[in-house]
Amino acid sequence: SVKQLASTIKRLTRNLAGLRALDMTTDLLTAYVRERQEEGYAAGTIRKDMAAVKRAFNLAIRAGHLTSKPYLPNVRVQDAREGFLTMTEVDAVCREIGPDLAPVVRFAAYTGWRKREVLGLTWARVDFDAGLVHLEATRSKNSEGRTFPFPALPPLAQLLQEQRERTRAVERKRDKVVPHVFHREGEPIRS
Repeated sequence: SVKQLASTIKRLTRNLAGLRALDMTTDLLTAYVRERQEEGYAAGTIRKDMAAVKRAFNLAIRAGHLTSKPYLPNVRVQDAREGFLTMTEVDAVCREIGPDLAPVVRFAAYTGWRKREVLGLTWARVDFDAGLVHLEATRSKNSEGRTFPFPALPPLAQLLQEQRERTRAVERKRDKVVPHVFHREGEPIRS
């Protein structure tokens, strides 16, 4: 995001100010990584810093200002997800968050889809006849589409049917088509 990039540039400027691109050696960048680690920065933050430096070097080479770049240290990030909820815990969360968000949480728990993928789901991607929910590649984080056969999971099939009935009621009440599967009185859920 622009906000993240601004933060990265600010941090790089603060720590590498006054250095020319030709002065940035592998040793210097390795020391930069080590210093950020000692300061307690997360591995993901440091990796973003190195990605920005790499991009800057690549742009300078493309523009003809440099002919080469130093080796940039690789920062390993352990970002395996942990702490998944049991269905009992999902049920407890859903009792607390209300009728608009509970179906979102349940759908995500059943399918493993990400928040953006779930909130962007439209009825055009739900095929009740075939029993499939489609995720377009353009809406997926890894740019790979997916298809989920919801009859294989009866609670998910029931959730989608209930959500369809709820949507139809809102459409009648507001006299408008509601394209999103998950919504607040017909309006897309943003957060």
